[in-house]
Amino acid sequence: MLNGLIIAVYARFSSANQKDTSIDDQVRLCRDFIDRSGGHVDNANVLTDYSVSAASIARAGFERLLLLIERRAIGVVVTESADRLTRDLGDADRLWKLCAYYNVRLICVADGIDSARDGARMAFRFKAMMSDEYLVDLSNKTARGLEGTALRGHCTGGLPFGYCSRALFEKSQRDPSGYEILVDEEKAPLVRRIFELYASGQSYLSIARLLNGEKIPPPRASTRRASRGWCDTTIREMLSNAAYVGQWSFGKKKWRKVPGTNTRRYQKQPAERVKSFERPHLRIVDDELWRRVQERRQGIAAKYASKDRATPRAATGLPGRRTSYPFSGLLRCGACGAIMQVIGGSTCRYYRCADAHKRGTCSNRAPIREPVITGLLLAELRAALLSLGGVNYARTRLAEKQAELAEERGAARRAAEKSLTAREAEIARLVRFIATTDDDTALAPVRSALADAQRELERTRAAAQMTAEPPVHIELPSDDEIRATVFELDRLLTANATAARELLRQAFKDGRIDLHPEADGAYRIEAVMLPLALARPLIRRVETKKPRSAEPNEAFVYNHGCAGANRSISTSEDLGFPYRFVVPLPLDRRRLPETWRRRSVN
Repeated sequence: MLNGLIIAVYARFSSANQKDTSIDDQVRLCRDFIDRSGGHVDNANVLTDYSVSAASIARAGFERLLLLIERRAIGVVVTESADRLTRDLGDADRLWKLCAYYNVRLICVADGIDSARDGARMAFRFKAMMSDEYLVDLSNKTARGLEGTALRGHCTGGLPFGYCSRALFEKSQRDPSGYEILVDEEKAPLVRRIFELYASGQSYLSIARLLNGEKIPPPRASTRRASRGWCDTTIREMLSNAAYVGQWSFGKKKWRKVPGTNTRRYQKQPAERVKSFERPHLRIVDDELWRRVQERRQGIAAKYASKDRATPRAATGLPGRRTSYPFSGLLRCGACGAIMQVIGGSTCRYYRCADAHKRGTCSNRAPIREPVITGLLLAELRAALLSLGGVNYARTRLAEKQAELAEERGAARRAAEKSLTAREAEIARLVRFIATTDDDTALAPVRSALADAQRELERTRAAAQMTAEPPVHIELPSDDEIRATVFELDRLLTANATAARELLRQAFKDGRIDLHPEADGAYRIEAVMLPLALARPLIRRVETKKPRSAEPNEAFVYNHGCAGANRSISTSEDLGFPYRFVVPLPLDRRRLPETWRRRSVN
């Protein structure tokens, strides 16, 4: 029975070709089951994911479901079948353990799985294993089918710029049997022009700017992933693509999902796994032009190749490439939103808008010296980190949150005590019935109900005991400790710019700093700073009463767990000191100014 329990319903479908009514049908099935079981579900607790694979838990509706479970905001999860929740064996096991820990009942209607029954875990794991194997088998069959399509000379997916496809139909068939690859006669002249421009001495960048200046649509201009224009890397990839001389291949790359996400990245495959095909009828560029282009590319690559380019990248333990510039990747152009790219020679480095530099599509062409912007931003960060106002703000927010959570804890404790009393009364009633009844037929279901009630009593008693435990109080670092953190940041900036960049990324909201060009040629800098993010190691260190693991980007400074609530205060959200600032840079960017005007804005 589901009477009196807070219920959540989860529904999902994965293919964009499916109809939205699939979700409605799943929800209707779950609602019918809930009604028959005496329960009720609010519309706010009906969580859905449209056209999202269950191979990953990175789904908005599913993440919301996990959050409700961890906050103990629901008592039952109802879904059509286990494969609606996840098709990954590891994720399924973690979900089951999470529901068991937070005393959340998991019901899969079509599978007949109910976590309150004996043997339900084995059935759930078996279904999860079958779903996991289904994805592996589907991937293998898809790869086999694509290889067969390539061997028949048909299109297997995206085509290089300059080519198009045409559907092929057999007699009395409604669906095409394949797609024939054809030369796009409208775009082929542009491909030959790009090759000729490069062979005549033009660079990747100059060709991209020329095409953007002529308003020529770039590749994928009419697709959902339309680019902002031609860029140097697009030209480079086109000039290295042997398909333009009739040499096609299949299987160079294999796309895989990054575990735990829906992000797909490719991995290059060994040469023995690559299938090569000669398709002279698809040639766009002649052999002589191809030879001239490749000789020039190889000559330039040999001239500018770094001696240590072949050496493996050093393992830094941090995401991103190695860098000598701590704000690389954080600075954004305020005019178009593109990355501010480091350019220049060995004597001086500048930041410039990447779209203005590589595509010519942005009007912001003002450069700024790398030492100038780095010095200004680091000075602002030190000032905010050492400011007494920033630390006091965080301490005030901590006190407010502790008071709020203490009030919630009291309400949860009273609710747990009330539930415990009700469970004990129910068990006493069942025991009296058994003691006064001799009919074995009538006693069988009562004994089963008594066993269930005793299990629920143990769960309720454990939850009530959690409310009796004192909360964990964590204090922020002292002023001296924060000052020491600043010195550590200075040392890290000198010793390891890549590691320093990762810390700085966490110190600014969304890892973003916008540089807005002004009419006088200066830049206005806007960002939301979270300086206490740099003090996360100190905050973790003082958490000694009740350790709790944390994600790398979140440091818990106060934890409050009980039957009614399970919430945390983190430096990134509740204790962050949002500091928005505007710094008009001087017109003379040749040296770092001693002082500058700073104005805080709300």
